[in-house]
Amino acid sequence: MKKFLSIIMTTMLCASLLVGCSSKDDEISKIGLIVSTLNNPFFVDLKSGIEKRAKELGYEVVVLDSQNDPAKEVSNMEDLTVKDVDIVLLNPVDSDSAIASVMIANNSDLPVLTVDRVANGGKVVSHIASDNIAGGDMAAKFLIEKLNGKGNIVELEGTAGSSATRDRGQGFNEGIKNSGFNLIAKQSA
Repeated sequence: MKKFLSIIMTTMLCASLLVGCSSKDDEISKIGLIVSTLNNPFFVDLKSGIEKRAKELGYEVVVLDSQNDPAKEVSNMEDLTVKDVDIVLLNPVDSDSAIASVMIANNSDLPVLTVDRVANGGKVVSHIASDNIAGGDMAAKFLIEKLNGKGNIVELEGTAGSSATRDRGQGFNEGIKNSGFNLIAKQSA
């Protein structure tokens, strides 16, 4: 499932990069990719898919890992402003701290597309993500089916502050609301 989502997102990303390129001066040749972390298999697959498809289309990709550190994300964005990239794909560490990164790109006239997690400010050209609310609801339905909707459960959440985590949590909590589950704790994973 993760590889399928990665392929879908990669295709959407690359298609989005081509939108609006109407003249030779507007063509994109170097893409900056800032990933929240490369310690998560999902983001490793995402990076690999983007690199593969970009190579097929003749683009160069500069990949920077923020290591789940908002300050590192800002530093990475500053680095991209001097690396001659034409566009930035940003997978934010968290939605609020991403504002600073987006503003750095905006001030350098670099278009930004956010991936999987939104930035809560700045000018973003496009946002590409799965429906995380639906994903959380799917997880709830799976759990209800496997555990017959009864018992004590703990909710493992993603990165605190990220839109994906909030949305998945919302979908999950709505999904279990009328079940017999007793949610005894929430923990970032």
